Amino acid sequence: MANTVLVGRVAQGLETREAGGKNVGSFSIAVDGKEKDGNGKPIPTFYSIETWDAKQQAVLTEQLKTGETVMIKGQLAIETYDRAEGGKGTAVKVASPDVTFLGKANAAKEQIFVAGRLTKDVEVKSVGTSDNRVATLSLAENYGKEKTNFYDIEVWNEQADIMAKHLTKGSMIKADGELKIETYDRADGSKGTRVKIINPNVNFLSSAAGKGGSAAAGAAAAPTAAKKGAASGAAK
Repeated sequence: MANTVLVGRVAQGLETREAGGKNVGSFSIAVDGKEKDGNGKPIPTFYSIETWDAKQQAVLTEQLKTGETVMIKGQLAIETYDRAEGGKGTAVKVASPDVTFLGKANAAKEQIFVAGRLTKDVEVKSVGTSDNRVATLSLAENYGKEKTNFYDIEVWNEQADIMAKHLTKGSMIKADGELKIETYDRADGSKGTRVKIINPNVNFLSSAAGKGGSAAAGAAAAPTAAKKGAASGAAK
């Protein structure tokens, strides 16, 4: 089941390699983000798109053109690997993709839909000297055969208060929002990758025992995406 929608430019054409007795094809796309570099150009996020389907590989070999825009629908896969220089690395891929060719359209999109359980309690923190408050929901999503993705879902102000009131470790939710990939420095000096969902819509699938109130009431009281976006922007 596809949980991710990306729209971006083809950065590298299809390459194939043998794995497990089959050919796997992969190509990369660049999705322009909202943040800009020193020259005012959008900073892109790069995604690896992976397909095991031989017929699809043949089509992609013929039709993928570097610099042109495609829409990808597929399953996000967050995988760790051993770096050649030591330490662990993180690769963010999209598997089993449905690919739509959009030609030279100037468009960018990073959207994700997830469902899973919280891995820890919700903690609300104040931001700066303003009245803005933020909480991060740490979510584990199981997919495929014994595979798990981990996400940080960022919620603000009234929505953060609602989540802290009704959810705790083990609560199940579903969420959709903007996908954001961030890098950070690990204690060992290597780079880590954090997968975030921002400006989310969150629905409760199970409330936390002993937290009081109903999950349905909490979900209904959640603020609009516009309010969340305004709060997020004001706190930066």
